[in-house]
Amino acid sequence: MGFHQGQRPLRNEQQSAIPAIASGGTETVIEQDGKYYRVHSFTTVGTSTLTVTRAGEVEYLIVAGGGGGGGDRKGAGGAGGLLKNNTSMAAGNFSVVVGGGGLQGTWQQGSDSSFNGLVAVG
Repeated sequence: MGFHQGQRPLRNEQQSAIPAIASGGTETVIEQDGKYYRVHSFTTVGTSTLTVTRAGEVEYLIVAGGGGGGGDRKGAGGAGGLLKNNTSMAAGNFSVVVGGGGLQGTWQQGSDSSFNGLVAVG
């Protein structure tokens, strides 16, 4: 699960979104098309916190846990659900839930991942 904070164009190419400032997860700075973004990645299964210290816009990617592969038929597990979009965030603390994958050899469904009221289904 990841979150970008940085300036991005809105619908009107002459306006720029005001990025949120946040902390939490593994923070990485990336450059894309000459613009710099801070990415917050949450990869440990369970609940963590994203702390937004300045309200603004974020881009999010939420991925649920994938399914476990089949046992005797050697089938591979499927991918978990995916949500990607932009949203405005108020300042505050927000729970980030990373869902785990299904157990290997059981055909078990992966667990849901969620953030800010949005749920990607495992």
